[in-house]
Amino acid sequence: LGVFNGGSERMWQEYFPLASIVGVYIEERCRQYEGPRIHIEIMDLGKEENLQALRAYAPRLIIDDASHLWSHQILALFQLFSVLPSGGIYILEDMETSLAADLYPGYDGGSDIDAYTVCERIARVAASRRPDTGEKYAAEITAIGMAVEMVATIKGACVFIKR
Repeated sequence: LGVFNGGSERMWQEYFPLASIVGVYIEERCRQYEGPRIHIEIMDLGKEENLQALRAYAPRLIIDDASHLWSHQILALFQLFSVLPSGGIYILEDMETSLAADLYPGYDGGSDIDAYTVCERIARVAASRRPDTGEKYAAEITAIGMAVEMVATIKGACVFIKR
């Protein structure tokens, strides 16, 4: 999720020589980065129906490096994680917008909970094997937490590996 100048798509194409790479971005100009095994979808990742359409790709790896808006990060995680197969990986990048909101004004995207807090609650469920008791998103957080084998936070990113 996220294309910007197409560098990631080209890198993943080299790193995974047999994979089909799907990049998603909101700007039509990103179609220029399509090529062998690289397909670009133009869509707003803040809309649930667009995320639902992406499920048809049945990805094994999802990297969210898109808008960095909390609301988009949370929505994408909740809508796409369940489509991953066992062993599938979901990486949520650039969580510094959650950790330093004063440096990134407006990145809340209208959400009253940040993406880092959501990931932290998922990790708590994964470790304890007990449902989340938070007031917001408890069902979604519990579903993901119970389905993950591993949660790791690495320099502003959260990595989930599905059980």
